[in-house]
Amino acid sequence: MVSLGNNGDLWFTEWMGNKIGQITVQGMITEYSIPTEHAEPHGIAIGDSGDIGFRERMQSNWTPRHLIIAV
Repeated sequence: MVSLGNNGDLWFTEWMGNKIGQITVQGMITEYSIPTEHAEPHGIAIGDSGDIGFRERMQSNWTPRHLIIAV
């Protein structure tokens, strides 16, 4: 899943890597680990203030998460 950020950056989840990724408009790729180990992040949405929403899948449970990345 890929989502477009407010500044034109692309954000994505790395399901097997347990990370959230960012591709800037300049083409730089940055990966951010999420706090929960083996969480299998899925789906991603960027809020108006730039915060990131995604869901973690732990076995058969889906848990919404909120991530703020300081830039």
